[in-house]
Amino acid sequence: MLSHTDTFPLGQPFKSLYAVHALHDYLSPWQPRPTTPQLDDLSPETDACPSPRAASLIRTMSLVVMAISDPQVAAQCPNRELQIELGSALVELFVALLGGILQPQPRPFPFTFTDAACLDSELPAAAAEFLDAPLFDRLLVILSVAVSATSTENATNHVSLCLQSILESCSLSDDFMAAFCIHPEVPRLFEDLLLNDPQTAVRQNTAVLIRQKIGTEGERCGDSTCPPCSPGLSDTSVLVNSLQNATPAVQRFRDFFWPLIWRLVRPAITSIGNSVEILDLCFDMLQTLQEAQPETLDLEQLSDDWFSLLLDYTTSEVRLRTWRRRKH
Repeated sequence: MLSHTDTFPLGQPFKSLYAVHALHDYLSPWQPRPTTPQLDDLSPETDACPSPRAASLIRTMSLVVMAISDPQVAAQCPNRELQIELGSALVELFVALLGGILQPQPRPFPFTFTDAACLDSELPAAAAEFLDAPLFDRLLVILSVAVSATSTENATNHVSLCLQSILESCSLSDDFMAAFCIHPEVPRLFEDLLLNDPQTAVRQNTAVLIRQKIGTEGERCGDSTCPPCSPGLSDTSVLVNSLQNATPAVQRFRDFFWPLIWRLVRPAITSIGNSVEILDLCFDMLQTLQEAQPETLDLEQLSDDWFSLLLDYTTSEVRLRTWRRRKH
């Protein structure tokens, strides 16, 4: 039986990175299948799966989950940059498997699964058995470590990929979603990602991913003055219907994120600088819930809290000094 360390050997990051690329290529529906013996082992004859391709997807998911769950796969890379690169490559393949978006070439972040929802994912339902509480705990550790080390573009992308892997797993597994919702560190982590992280890209990407999962009308661009982008629905009745007929996973995301987001409005207002993502996200989510789930809103409490916040708000000015070069 093929082990994850056979495919992703410890201490050999370049071989492991090549294996990730080969798996992307092997599983891509637009590419011819290679005849590498090791990859052929991923397509066993089995009565439990409906097709050899489904068996390949299940086996690949198993290998990738085991590799992500094994801290030594990335830890034994010789330097921090390769650790991040290999970790990101594994998580990216995991996210692609979850969304049924398998391409041999890298896709720009974030993968837009809302746009890809019309595509039938090839991943069999049996793959949900890999999405359990222990995997969530491991991904949360990886994400927490990545958040504390965001200093390069690769590290920033790694944070967003790890977060997307968690949210997409929640959509496919009730056990994973339950572990996500009850974990005490998750609210603090999202507060750091949306409000406290110094990297603008991290805050913006986090807001984009939350919008995808809660089914808001559109995603905002990086410019805070830009309104939400159009979802491509010209008929208002179609848009309202799509908001109201949310999947159970979307409703659970809304139930989880709304209390978290609106409570962050006060620290966002009182903080200096990083309030845009919270305020925009809160506004978009409020509009969505008014259309789709008005019973979840306590408008009287929101009005009291936010009017009080406005009345107590004190403006401040920052003096900008212009330094002139002295003439000698």
